[in-house]
Amino acid sequence: MRFDRGSAALEAVFGIGLLLIPAAILLAQLPEWIATGQAAQVAATEAARQVVLADDMTTGVVAAQVTATQVIANHGMSVDDLISVEVVADPAGDLQRGQIVTVTVTVRGNPIVVPGLGTVGNPFDAVRAGTERVDDYRSFGP
Repeated sequence: MRFDRGSAALEAVFGIGLLLIPAAILLAQLPEWIATGQAAQVAATEAARQVVLADDMTTGVVAAQVTATQVIANHGMSVDDLISVEVVADPAGDLQRGQIVTVTVTVRGNPIVVPGLGTVGNPFDAVRAGTERVDDYRSFGP
């Protein structure tokens, strides 16, 4: 129609400002969220391995804590972000052949960071578990 006037420049400014920039900010933070989950998974897997290699459950739980802390630090995260390391054995009790050990690691992730505004929302918790089986033919100390 002859009375329709285009405002493509104005629509482009609003489209970029309201749609593309926030989407780009969210996508830029996606690798950090994935890295937090990956660090938690590696920490859980390595901690479970340390438990099943230990001489007893008490030593294994301490080794799991130390290993999870080292893995988080090696992934460039703050050790304070490691919330918990939980060890569960099936059947419960001290280490025994054929026992299934599951270690659950909880790591705090960062909230959304908006340039110029700071953080938006709450941090998330990445919860990952690693499971190992005590070798059926391993020997234990005297």
